[in-house]
Amino acid sequence: MCTIAGISVIVAPGYEVPLGGSSCCLNSVNDVGRGSMKGYLHQSALAAPIKAALLMTVAIPVLSFPAAHAATCTGTILCNGDFEIVSTVGGTDAVSFGSWSSTDPSGLRAGVGADGKGNSAEFLFSSNTLSQSLTTGLGDRYQITFQYKSEGGQGLSAYFGDARIFDYVGDSAPPTGWITYSFNVQAFGSQTILRFVADSLGAAQNIDNVTVTLCPTCTPTAVGNLGAVIDRTKAFYTTEDAAGAGSNLSGTRTLTFDGGTLRPGTPGALGSQGQPVTLMLNVGSAGGTLDNAGQNIALTGRIINTASSASPFTLTGAGQGTISSQITNLGTLVVATSGRTLFSSAIDNAGGSFVLRNGGQASLTGGLTGGAVVVESGHLSVNSVVTAPVTVGAQGTLRGTGRIAGTTTVAGTLRPGNSPGTLTFTGPVTQQTGSSLVLEIDGAGTGNGAGNYSRVIVTGAGNAYTISSGVTLTPVLRGLTYAAGETAGTNSYNLTLGQRLTGVIQAEGGVTGTFATITQPVAGLPTGGRIVALYSANSVDLYVGAASYAGLAGLTGNQRAAGAAVDALEASRNPAAQPILNALIPLGISALPSAVGGLSGEFNANLSLAATDVSRGFADMISTRQGGLHEAGQGWQVWGRAFGNKARTSSDGNNPGFRHRMAGGIAGADIGVDNGTRAGIAVGYADSRVTGRQDSGRASIDSYHVGGYMGWSQQALFVDAQAGVTFSNYETARTITTGTQVRNAGSDTDGRSIGAGLEAGYRLDLDGIQLTPSAFLRYDGSDVDGFAERGADAFGLTVADDSQADLRAGIGLRLAAPVALDNGGTLVPELSARWEHDLSTPGNSISQSLLGQAFIVQAAAPGRDTAVLGGGLSMEIADNMRLSARYDAALSDNRTQHAMTAQVRFAW
Repeated sequence: MCTIAGISVIVAPGYEVPLGGSSCCLNSVNDVGRGSMKGYLHQSALAAPIKAALLMTVAIPVLSFPAAHAATCTGTILCNGDFEIVSTVGGTDAVSFGSWSSTDPSGLRAGVGADGKGNSAEFLFSSNTLSQSLTTGLGDRYQITFQYKSEGGQGLSAYFGDARIFDYVGDSAPPTGWITYSFNVQAFGSQTILRFVADSLGAAQNIDNVTVTLCPTCTPTAVGNLGAVIDRTKAFYTTEDAAGAGSNLSGTRTLTFDGGTLRPGTPGALGSQGQPVTLMLNVGSAGGTLDNAGQNIALTGRIINTASSASPFTLTGAGQGTISSQITNLGTLVVATSGRTLFSSAIDNAGGSFVLRNGGQASLTGGLTGGAVVVESGHLSVNSVVTAPVTVGAQGTLRGTGRIAGTTTVAGTLRPGNSPGTLTFTGPVTQQTGSSLVLEIDGAGTGNGAGNYSRVIVTGAGNAYTISSGVTLTPVLRGLTYAAGETAGTNSYNLTLGQRLTGVIQAEGGVTGTFATITQPVAGLPTGGRIVALYSANSVDLYVGAASYAGLAGLTGNQRAAGAAVDALEASRNPAAQPILNALIPLGISALPSAVGGLSGEFNANLSLAATDVSRGFADMISTRQGGLHEAGQGWQVWGRAFGNKARTSSDGNNPGFRHRMAGGIAGADIGVDNGTRAGIAVGYADSRVTGRQDSGRASIDSYHVGGYMGWSQQALFVDAQAGVTFSNYETARTITTGTQVRNAGSDTDGRSIGAGLEAGYRLDLDGIQLTPSAFLRYDGSDVDGFAERGADAFGLTVADDSQADLRAGIGLRLAAPVALDNGGTLVPELSARWEHDLSTPGNSISQSLLGQAFIVQAAAPGRDTAVLGGGLSMEIADNMRLSARYDAALSDNRTQHAMTAQVRFAW
């Protein structure tokens, strides 16, 4: 036998204490705390096992092991005093011992190493017989497991620290006869006593936050004041059942749920505001229900839940609750209360499921880690950090101002904030078909509470916000439920037209998809306003735009047509239209009409009218020449005329009108065919500049004309006819201004015009004054080929082929007074007047399309009736040469034209 007193014996690697079959007695004097020293048997490293037939201990010897190393001690330890096991540093491996025999009830200790660090190692004692009471004064994080038969019904006590005591190894039922007697369990501190196979546990004293878990394969029974088993024996248990008749649960209690239901028997039985009940709730695989029965409850302590999804642990009832308990959820925890339940402590949800159902409200302010969160129905407010995937069912709502670190899938409603506020995600977010995003608006701020608007922020590379088809966006400005600093339902914030709420959705990994519907607020919008969404690669903004661009007040018909096209584009959710919407939405109500007018391309409708002006200009030049045919002889005559026109068509209240400047020349030759008949041909060129009023557009036109004419006269009667065709090339340009953005659209196209006229008159000679009344009929038709504007991207129009026809009739009177010159020539001054009436519908309309959305705009329509007044002077300067000049003015309701011509004629 070896005796060690007040010294340390160190077993080096590869060596062992040579006790053989003898015993080693460790005793000490002057124990620390008792005025003495401790003796040590110390294994300094991973040495060979300490082998001893018997280790006998006296006083307080210490058995010490190195950090993070397992060791095996064979033989029997006979404890005649206190026995302490320590580690030099905080080791974690298991240490196994042989048999344990205690003849002294003073106890077993797990201590602290020389460096002051605790130990989390596991110590296993096997094949034991407990003949005395065993008291374990355990240090922090120790786990000691005993396998033994009990003799004499001795007590087992655990106190101090966060130790665990097991009565056998493994999860299966222990061998028959093991621990079948009653035991006194005395606990101090935060111990966990696991796997007792007891028909009953005797009375205990000084219970303090102790967890008791019975053998999984054994039938649990009531455990006295230590707690109660809530099983299915009764329809439900009251707090009196758990705490004893006539009393409520208070202070510290332990309850074990085995499928049953617990209800508070009296108000405050499960705590109240300011007076929480501290409970240790153990929920087995059979689950259970804690029903608040309409009362408010307040719990602290700890909840350990291993209930299955088929038999979950359920919180139910109409009352409100505050759960401050530390929760370890290894199974399924269901919150089905119809009132609001606040979870203010951390939830360890590893391997478990946190489920909200039954339309209740739950708020997480202490955080949740692991497992899964499912909102089947009701409102879940995340006001802390949730590190788990979150699934929101079709009847569920997710809200809050916290952060969710996991994939979030929403089939119901995502409603960030607590009226209002920002909810942050560090994982991808998907809004499924049929889901909705509700954004509360109480100001232009981006914080939480009153004066702000709600936002969804998705951070992290690759984390996207996905909007599936059929998702609804619902902005809300009234009736905010939890408005910070305001009485619920009294929000009065109003939006203004053109206001922008930036970044209501921000996603580092991108925003995919668009909202199918935006449900407009019932109040808080300006008159004629609506909320629209503007999408970019990584964000969505909300703008207050016009409710309908076609419905804006003060629009012209053309602007209204273009506005209707924009409305249709927005309704069609054509992504190509987004630049147009982005440009229009920020504009104020006063700027919108002109911006929409710029989109209309109404200037293009004027092109065919300008083409008719050119055709008619050539015809007028030929008609002037025809006035001199009747004095011509049978020979050839050639002539040429230069002309310039300036016309202005004013607004008709729809199209702003245009100005037309034209300059050109025409030349012809004619010859007498037979007595009284003369025929000729003419060709001409004109350069035109057309400018839309209000900067609506501009065009340059190059025109080439060829025509034929004929005149017949018999004494004073004459009939003139002509026909011609004009070929034109058009180059157009227009400026599209939307706010501060300016775009230029251009095009080129071709066109043709044909014209024909017939005039008859009678010449009267009244004492040297020639008076010629006449009547005429004229047709002009113009075609402009369709074209597509370029250079303005989405803002460019596609213009259809355009045809315009004009039929006019009129009467006129010409007054001339020839004067003979001394050189034998003749000077002929003349005046003329005629009235023209448009037999067709004045103006013109064309069909255009904006990104495939067709609409029709009208040209500026001139008046039906036109008065043409003119005067001229011609002079014969030689037998075969005549010069002439002329001015004509055409006046109608909203059109004025001025024409100047000069002509030279040769005859031979």
